[in-house]
Amino acid sequence: MNRAIGRICTVALAGVLAFVSATASPDGLEGAYPHGSEAIGTVEQIYDGALMPDDAVATFRNIDRLFPTRTIKAGGTVRGPPLADRPLTNFSFEHDGAMYDLHDVMALDNFTALLVLKDGEIAFETYQRGNSRDTRWMSMSVAKSVTSTLAAIAIKEGLISGLDALVTDYVPSLKDSAYDGVNVRDVLMMASGVRWNETYADPASDRRALLRAQISQVPGSAMAVMAALPRAAPPGTVNNYSTGETQVLGEIVRGAVGKPLAEYLSEKI
Repeated sequence: MNRAIGRICTVALAGVLAFVSATASPDGLEGAYPHGSEAIGTVEQIYDGALMPDDAVATFRNIDRLFPTRTIKAGGTVRGPPLADRPLTNFSFEHDGAMYDLHDVMALDNFTALLVLKDGEIAFETYQRGNSRDTRWMSMSVAKSVTSTLAAIAIKEGLISGLDALVTDYVPSLKDSAYDGVNVRDVLMMASGVRWNETYADPASDRRALLRAQISQVPGSAMAVMAALPRAAPPGTVNNYSTGETQVLGEIVRGAVGKPLAEYLSEKI
């Protein structure tokens, strides 16, 4: 990940919870969103690391203005963790001969929000740089964990036949590509053997090619990028961190369940 993105994205679980809460607002009025009128940067500036910190914050909490989105509706039973009887107070620790406390950590690592859970209860919660519980925040690679969880649910429900099921059985657009012979386990492990360059800041990388497809809103464009990639290793032999693999996994789940992941997520989680 680009270092600038990683530093400012240290929002932890709080940002994810805030996004779900705001998106699930019963009135559904965009005008009610407190950050909706802020000036924001472009997708390319995000991935180039070319935004000043305050501009990055404004952009990250308005990411739905840059990417096509679907609303994930709250389920019938919504549960929020209770507040802990013993909240987390300030603490100190030593690192490389220097002493730090909670305030140092928040400042030096540029947190925009932090939620600490202990035994299922909220021990500490804070929002910085103008964020609040109503702030939406892009989840970045949290989506990878959500997508793999949905794949596991689809397997349990028999909609995906198992970990050995072939990718091309659920994503026909990847037939006659390097994904021939790749199974669901390989994709979950990011070990398909398909070549992938994740470098965010390189405009010529595979990640940037996928990014251009994602924001183009052209149906099938993301899988067209993945289908064009060459093979670099036999399936199941080499792990290579790949956002593209999660995109493929999402297509597998969608092909198996017959509906968008947003709907399946709302129903199951």
